[in-house]
Amino acid sequence: MENQYSPPENVKNFKQNLDGKVEGVLQKIDDGNIFKTIIVFFFKLISWGIVVAGLWACIINIFSQIKDGYVIRYGYFSRFEAIDGMQTLYGMQPFTSIIGFIIGLVLCLATIYVIFLFVSKRANQLADSAYEGLIHYMYQSVGPTVIMMFGEALALLVCLVGILSLVAAVLSSLVYFPLNDFYMAFAGVLDTDFHQGGIWIQGFSEYNTYFESLKSIGVGSLGIMAASAFVLALTYVIKEVYQYVVSLLIKLVEFSITKNGILILFIGLVLSYVVINGFFAELFEGLF
Repeated sequence: MENQYSPPENVKNFKQNLDGKVEGVLQKIDDGNIFKTIIVFFFKLISWGIVVAGLWACIINIFSQIKDGYVIRYGYFSRFEAIDGMQTLYGMQPFTSIIGFIIGLVLCLATIYVIFLFVSKRANQLADSAYEGLIHYMYQSVGPTVIMMFGEALALLVCLVGILSLVAAVLSSLVYFPLNDFYMAFAGVLDTDFHQGGIWIQGFSEYNTYFESLKSIGVGSLGIMAASAFVLALTYVIKEVYQYVVSLLIKLVEFSITKNGILILFIGLVLSYVVINGFFAELFEGLF
C-alpha cells in the first residue's frame, strides 16, 4: 500500500523559505558579498571607534586625575600654577592659554571628524571594489586601502601639530592637544618626532623674547605643515610600490609554475647551493 501522507502546507513553505535562504547565503559567499560586508563593517567600526575615542580624549584630558594624593594623569589646566590677572607662568599669559585651549579643542574635534570621513569614504570604496576571490580582494583592494587610511590620518595629524604649534607661537602660550596619544600611535610606526610633548603644545621659551620664540617656533611649525604634505605624498608612493611589488610577485609565481620557470628555478637553486657551499664556505673558513 502506497504511502499517501504529504507534509502540511506550512512545513512545505518553511522548507522552501529555508532552502531559499541557504541558497542566498551560498550565493553571497560565492560572489564575495559576505566577506566584503564583514571587511567593510570592520572599517566602519574603526571609524566610529575613532570618533568615540577622540571625543573621550578631548574630554578626559582637560583635568588631572588624582588618586591617593598622586597624579595619575595631568590635565591641560594642571599646567597653570595660578590665574591671577596678568600674572604669567614661564612667560605665558593664562588668558591666552585659555584661548589656546578653545582653539585646540575645536581643531582637534574637527580633525576627529575629518579622519572619520576619510575612513568611512575608504570603507565605501572597498564596498564598491571588484571581487575575484578573497585573497585577490585582500591584496588588491584591502591592502592599498589600509595604506591610504593610515597615511591620510597621519598626514592630517602632523598638519594639526604644525597648525597648533603656529597658534601657540602667535599666542605665546599653551595650546590644547588632547589627541597626542593618537598622534604618537601613528607617528611611532614611522618613527617621526615632530612633537614630543604631552596634551599641550608650548609656544614660548622662558629664555627668549616673544619675537624670538615666534621666529623659531613659527618657522618650525611651517616646516611641520610642509612635512605633512610630504607624508601624504609618501603614502601614495608606498601604495604604488606595494601594488608594483604585488603584481611582480604574481607574475613571478605564474612564471615559476611553467616549464621554463621550473627549469630556471631548479638551475637557480643548484647554483645557489654550489655558490653558498663552495665559494662562500671557503671564504668564511679563510676568515674565521
